[in-house]
Amino acid sequence: MLVGDITTHYAAFEHVINETIWILCNLDDRKGGCITSEIISLKPRFKILIALLHELKFEKSIISEAEQLLGRATKTVLFRNKYAHTPIELAIKDGELVPMIRHIKIEETLKNDLKEYDFNEMLTTSKRCQELTGSAKMLRSNVEKHLELHL
Repeated sequence: MLVGDITTHYAAFEHVINETIWILCNLDDRKGGCITSEIISLKPRFKILIALLHELKFEKSIISEAEQLLGRATKTVLFRNKYAHTPIELAIKDGELVPMIRHIKIEETLKNDLKEYDFNEMLTTSKRCQELTGSAKMLRSNVEKHLELHL
């Protein structure tokens, strides 16, 4: 199902960002993992990344690349979270079993509705997670090149 695609691709994106932080801190994956495994969400992860870029005097273009990636990821993570953290239910519609999403929110009063999964939105979210991973790999490569030239 697409939920697995979305969560797997997003996890790959987060892992590349973690690797970039480890590179900037000159840590191997075990030591780096001890630190980044405790960073729960997107914004703190990028705050650390961007602070390290500033601390290590990276070019503005690479800092800007990280900031733009954060902007794109901030939009995508909302959709990722919607599918990763919302219970799936099944309903029968026109004699067929249909996956449904439980949509709970407060608009003055509690709304608790079942809605069909939006497969187009899910496909788009999966694609955006894959694109984020590609962009994160490019950022990591740019970081590595900078460090090679300036160390």
